[in-house]
Amino acid sequence: AFEQQPPPPPQQQQQQEEDGVVACRARQDASAQLLQLLQIAVDVRCLTINTLAQQQHSQKQQQDGPRQQRQQGGLQQHNSTGRTPTTPSWQTAQHNLCHSTLAEGHSPAATQQCVALQQQQLQLAPASVLILFSGGVDSTLIAALAHRSLPPDLPIDLSSVCFDQGNSPDRIAARSALLELAAFAPNRQWRLIEVDSSLQEADQLSDRIRKLLHPAGTVMDLNIGTALWLAARAEGKVVVPVRVAAAAAA
Repeated sequence: AFEQQPPPPPQQQQQQEEDGVVACRARQDASAQLLQLLQIAVDVRCLTINTLAQQQHSQKQQQDGPRQQRQQGGLQQHNSTGRTPTTPSWQTAQHNLCHSTLAEGHSPAATQQCVALQQQQLQLAPASVLILFSGGVDSTLIAALAHRSLPPDLPIDLSSVCFDQGNSPDRIAARSALLELAAFAPNRQWRLIEVDSSLQEADQLSDRIRKLLHPAGTVMDLNIGTALWLAARAEGKVVVPVRVAAAAAA
């Protein structure tokens, strides 16, 4: 039988409690500093990406403007920038209605409106930022920090890779995290790109990816590299929060 240890003297117990409080505050301060550094890193990266996207758009305007003027017999129009028009309906009452359905359920009329809104959103130009998204803590935190870094009118794409016909734990977590991000930032255009692949496709890509990974060449390197390559390619079905919420409620 174990002997029961006597309780520590009151002064020692008080000191232990004070030490615990100090250690807890130190961890909180360290976490806050780490989060601040991560926010700065995301700010810098998003600023770089956004600047490059604006430069590319400006170059496209300069190239497409004269071409369209020639095609139109020298007549200049206000929409001759060559840019895909962005629909403003995301910020209308329909937008608010769609996000309210995340918590209040889906009536047939609301679902029909949201599906129409989704079709409009899919016509938007590609996002300048793509986040490799597993739905875990790390990628969801990066997505939230990217939201704080980017202008509110820019969409954010989240790329989720699955090798199990859309039923992997990461895909389920990605859809759940998409709803959390939509609740956290309802005015942001969140788009989940569901990249569905297979082990057969991974085998077909292995030689190409091994060359890209060189000199790294372990099995783990290949597995991680394949997932990253497919996620960065971002070829898949585009899903918005209201579609995920409707599927979950069905």
